Amino acid sequence: MYADIHSAAFTPTPPSVAAPRDAPATTTWPELLSDLGCLGRVWIETESPALTLSHRETLSGLRVEDAIAHVQGDGFALRLLLERCDALRAAGPLSAGPAPPSESLLIEDAQWRPLVALRLAPHQDTTGFVLRALLGAHGVSGRRLRPALQRPSAQRRTLLRAPRSAQRRTLLHAPRTVAGHAAVMPPGAHLGDGVGLMDQAELSGLPALHPRRLRERGSAVGVDPDSVPCVLEALADHAVPIRIITGNDACVRRVDSAPFAVRRGTGWLDLRGDNLIVRLDMTLLDGAWVIQRGHEPAALRELRLYDDDGRAIAALGSLPTPAGGEHPVWAALINALLQ
Repeated sequence: MYADIHSAAFTPTPPSVAAPRDAPATTTWPELLSDLGCLGRVWIETESPALTLSHRETLSGLRVEDAIAHVQGDGFALRLLLERCDALRAAGPLSAGPAPPSESLLIEDAQWRPLVALRLAPHQDTTGFVLRALLGAHGVSGRRLRPALQRPSAQRRTLLRAPRSAQRRTLLHAPRTVAGHAAVMPPGAHLGDGVGLMDQAELSGLPALHPRRLRERGSAVGVDPDSVPCVLEALADHAVPIRIITGNDACVRRVDSAPFAVRRGTGWLDLRGDNLIVRLDMTLLDGAWVIQRGHEPAALRELRLYDDDGRAIAALGSLPTPAGGEHPVWAALINALLQ
């Protein structure tokens, strides 16, 4: 069932081992990204230090607005912060076995760290024609392509090029309002895709965990992070429809799914569903908070996970029932965490 899911996290090839030459900037990010829809439904994989999410979906309809590439569809949304993306290159397969050398496309930052990996399923494009045509059209084959992008704002460009500690200070010292955060975040952060402004900020590594900031959004209660694996197992046992929001320095994603299988190993846990696999490094899970946005009793609750640096790992929540409330299994699990 999961033959075309690779659970291993992708790893960049060090430049000292194999360094393809940079290709001339003959295309722009909007042009390149708009052509990715021709690949059909691909495995989109993003990795943060503590969590790897692979989800199979099409990138058709992906568009760029003010340096944010975004696409959304039935049960998913993706944002790519292009000012943190440096290049795209073809990479070899991530798993053992014969496969064409350009099975994967990696979007990387300036330090060659992968931000997003795109992979075809084994039964897709078996001759490699579509992928080769795409790579050839943009000059990617055998080279690292650095597409051009017009920089819209000197203020945001200065912020995003600054060290991460300086970015955090700038955001945390801004007025504690949505408008204040918007002054240092891309203006397209409100896209109506189910990802909030502070979700994007926390998951891309700008502000660290701060209980007071969480409580400004409503009720916020810290819970035992050691109980989180049991919660995830129970969600899979009952196939509870949940929303997962996660990301890394340049990519923020939302996936709505009902995981129905779980695997645990030493220090890690996998959740699996239709066209979905989530791997959590439990050794890096350091904090968990139950957030209820607003003060209405019927407001939906979410579970936010943090690592030992206070960086957000993911936000999990129940999809609303037809009546608009929480799934009863989710409600029972959250109530148990709060006891």
